[in-house]
Amino acid sequence: MFDDGRAPKVFKKDNLVVERKQVDELLNKEIRILSRNLRVMAAGPLSLLKKQKNEQKEQIEAAVSELIGAADKAEPAATSSLQELAGAHGGEMVGLEFRLKSQESLARKISDEAERSGDDIAEIAKRINDTLRYTTIFPDERYVDGVQASRKKLLSDGHSEIKFKNTWRNRKGYRGINAVYETAAGSRFELQFLCLASSLCIPADTPGAFSGNSGGTPRVCWSTLGSPEASR
Repeated sequence: MFDDGRAPKVFKKDNLVVERKQVDELLNKEIRILSRNLRVMAAGPLSLLKKQKNEQKEQIEAAVSELIGAADKAEPAATSSLQELAGAHGGEMVGLEFRLKSQESLARKISDEAERSGDDIAEIAKRINDTLRYTTIFPDERYVDGVQASRKKLLSDGHSEIKFKNTWRNRKGYRGINAVYETAAGSRFELQFLCLASSLCIPADTPGAFSGNSGGTPRVCWSTLGSPEASR
């Protein structure tokens, strides 16, 4: 303790004699206890936050592992049947090398949704439909028949149609059909139906209506012509 030389060396009260040294020790002890408690209080919220983050990370990793495992089991049969279905109606599957969503992408998707919605990781994982995803492209003149025949065959094979969204009439943004099907075993996959770009499926006065990559990759038609009538 600070001592300017004027503090008494012995304190007396009610016949109790306490040396200055004892007082200093008691004060120092109380100061140490107070300092420790303050550090614990300050670190408490941070420690709790870190613990919650670690727990969430473990939950996300477990959810991703389960989703990837289910997709791996469903993939061979789904890929084979969809390729056969596309070929039977003059179409083709594109982007098959990306049919399985990566672990990093899944984890990021779940994490972002958890931050946005505050929902449990398990509930978010149940809503993910694109761990396994496909794209079928049909020639312009066979697009309507190809989509309708594919839809009919998938349903007759025992798949449940979870989603069938037709956005061909949208003036901006994504245009095509985005569907989600569930197998009899309970595995889901996303299936997009697009068409090849040609003069048959785009108004001549529509500028910049094509979007796609060069190098032989089929370009996607974003016009509203050639869309199936059914939309839900």
